Amino acid sequence: KNMYVYGMLIAGALAGLAGVNQVLGTITTGFTAGIDAGIGFDAITVALLGRSTPWGTFAAGILFGAFKAGGFAMQASQQIPIEIVTVVQSLIVLFIAVLPYLGAGGKLLFRSESSGPSKSGFTPRIKDTAFIVWSIYVGLTVAETVALMVAGLSLFEALCQTFGTLSSGGFSTRQASIAAFDSVAVDVIIIVFMTCAGTSFATFYA
Repeated sequence: KNMYVYGMLIAGALAGLAGVNQVLGTITTGFTAGIDAGIGFDAITVALLGRSTPWGTFAAGILFGAFKAGGFAMQASQQIPIEIVTVVQSLIVLFIAVLPYLGAGGKLLFRSESSGPSKSGFTPRIKDTAFIVWSIYVGLTVAETVALMVAGLSLFEALCQTFGTLSSGGFSTRQASIAAFDSVAVDVIIIVFMTCAGTSFATFYA
């Protein structure tokens, strides 16, 4: 724990030394109260997601950086609200970083949100259960994306339809939804995977 404190003190001192020349200079344009743009909160989230390990924090930083860059591009090209990125980041933190620390509270939350007659966890530990659930979700995502690409969709279209299918949200990149593809194969694939997504993941694990 002392190393964490020393690390924060040294990092803060170096950041202060790096910025003092700019703040005390003759031209201070851009240095306002909102200069950080919430980067400090992002840093806390990245450290939490990376379990405060060097490689974990590095990977989490790359992920959140991609979210930031992709969010602006998404908003500019498709007029999609950038707040969606914040929602996705929050869900990632909730289900990957926070739940493992909740212990019995996480187990209670899992039981209250689970569907089906059996609401017991896959494993005694909520951390292991969360890993299994995410593994099943990722597996279904990859399988449907590949199937839709075989059916003739591009990687982008396949991913977007997959995300709308597994969440059972029904969202699509086309105004006419999946009818715009005019493909029986696409319809059947989406019906099958939406049925899988609506089934309790405990069934797949069992």
